[in-house]
Amino acid sequence: GRLLFAGVGVFGLAMIGFGLSEHFLLSLLCLYVSGLADMISVNVRQSLVQGNTPDEMRGRVMGIYGFTFGGFFPIGSLVAGTLAHAVSAPFAVIFGACVCAVAAFTVARSRYSA
Repeated sequence: GRLLFAGVGVFGLAMIGFGLSEHFLLSLLCLYVSGLADMISVNVRQSLVQGNTPDEMRGRVMGIYGFTFGGFFPIGSLVAGTLAHAVSAPFAVIFGACVCAVAAFTVARSRYSA
């Protein structure tokens, strides 16, 4: 669980760095780190969902899992595109990354602060 939240948090922080970066190599480094962190969180998330689901329900659960993650990406893209058009693309990236990082750290802190 902690690795999942760490991956999402690092992803958010790396994307904040990407949104603030004005140097090409620094931008590449931030994208590299965000990609690694995203892959860690995706693999942990997939493992947790599949490992904690009974065999007879796994297909249904993965169908709903795929539908929710696949279905929400276009909605988030629409919101990010609208925000980028209204303000600026770097602001949209930074805003989305801040929401991601704050959500990860808030949930992790509430879950593991006992």
